[in-house]
This record gives sequence, C-alpha cells and structure tokens, in this order.
Amino acid sequence: MHNWNALRHTLSMQDGCLYYGHRIVVPKSLLGAVLKQLRDGHLGMTRMKMLARGYVYWTNIDRDIEENVQKCRHCQETAKMPRKTILSSLSDETKPWNRVHIDFAGPINGKMYLVVVDSYSKWPEVLDMSSSTVKATLRELKKLFARFENPRVIVSYNGTQFTSKEFQEFCEKQGIEHIRSFHPQSNGQAERFVDTLKRTLLKRREERSQNPRVFKMLSKELCTINSERLSSEELFLGRQLRTTLTLLKEEIRNEKGSRKTRMERQCNLHHGARERSYQIEDPIYIRN
Repeated sequence: MHNWNALRHTLSMQDGCLYYGHRIVVPKSLLGAVLKQLRDGHLGMTRMKMLARGYVYWTNIDRDIEENVQKCRHCQETAKMPRKTILSSLSDETKPWNRVHIDFAGPINGKMYLVVVDSYSKWPEVLDMSSSTVKATLRELKKLFARFENPRVIVSYNGTQFTSKEFQEFCEKQGIEHIRSFHPQSNGQAERFVDTLKRTLLKRREERSQNPRVFKMLSKELCTINSERLSSEELFLGRQLRTTLTLLKEEIRNEKGSRKTRMERQCNLHHGARERSYQIEDPIYIRN
C-alpha cells in the first residue's frame, strides 16, 4: 500500500478506471493480457518499455517487461549480440604441436592462405591455397599433419570450412579435439599471425611473386626471440635454422679461424719450428 500512497496525488478515477497521470493502472488480473499485447510487435525491451509508458502503469512495470522479453523465444533469437564476457584464456601448452590454431588469411592481393600456428612455440605454417573449400582445406591439413603428426587440439573460428560435417568427421577419425570460437578474436594465436601476414604482404607489393614475400617474412618470424628467450625454431625443432642471418655468425667464425691460423704460422716461423713426419719403427726420444 505504501507504493500507492506515495502516488496518491497523481492518481485519479475516470469512467470507473484508475489512472496514474494519463496512464491506465492495470490490475494484476489483466497483466498477462497487457504484456502479451505490448509484446505482439516484438519491438525489443527498450521499445516495449517506451510503448508501455505512454499508456499503462503498474508497480514493478520495468522488471515485469524485462522478464517477459527474456522469456520470449522470438525476441531472444533476434536480439543483438550480448556484451562480450570476460577473457577466458586457454591453458598454456608444455610441448610443441599439441594444440594448433588455424585460420584463413585473405584474400590478400587475390590469394588465400591457410595459417596454422603452434600454440607452444608460435611456429607458423602458411599454406598457399588454390581454393578455400572444405575439401581443399582437409587436403592441405592432411599433408601438414603427415609431416608433423596429428595435433591433439585444433582451435578455429566458426568459418564454414571448420563447421562442416566433413571437418568434424575428420577430427573425430584422427582423434583430434576441435574447439570453435564464435569470434575470430578468441582464436588469438592465429589471428595475430594472420594480421602480421597481411601487413607484410601489403608492404611488399612491389615484388612480382607473393611466395618470396611469405618466405622472407617466415624466416624472420621463426628467428624472432619470444617471451621464453628462445626463438620459435628452437622451441619447435630444438635447434636454430640456417638462414642468411646465421651466415653472419659463420663469417665471424671463419674470420676468427683465419686469424688463428696466421698467428700459429707466425709463431712457428719465429721459433724455427717445422712439421716433422715419422715412420713406423723410427726411434724417438722423449725428454722427462
């Protein structure tokens, strides 16, 4: 009663109906019918509240409208995407090729690429795709897994290639758990590398063929030191790859070797040392 008592100065009777200002006060017995009428157009929660405020009133009107819309299947199916939930990261991997993240990059200058990134080492594989169909995707993944073995987990976004029945059957047959993320951002490992790949290819448009650009980018990416103070190649292969950058170290080692040889030769000349050869059964004297 105290709710109505606070509103007593705005209440009035007209033709046997109770009004709150210009709005009809709806009795409990008619709430269901009024809510159904308000929801008929499925305008959504906000518009439904605005409509109600122009004609009717009852206590807890906003709460009742919210609950009514939330229970409406049609309203929920066509509602806007809800606000994103808090970040929930996948667990850190402890060995290579246990979990891989896959995504498509492109079209980039008219070409499509399938990107596969190892979660542990960040080792990337970039597959030049003539087609992005399910059949073509599975064909390239089978080749890749034949080289490195089947991963235990594949993480992808909800692309049609990855939600198809054929892809699900492939994962089940190979004993691979498939995790699908609704947003591409949830597949962060692959998304970050896809972004790097796109920016690299767009920066190097002047080169005729795109493949050399991919290879150049990959060679730099694999050699980059990560948070573990090791490069992707060291974490994935257990060794450093021989690239043009390693030639710099080899040149330094060769220069050191040449310098050492010159020093030995100068020392031998200074002390009159010469190389001696011995035959079997030659007498040899050893100084104590």
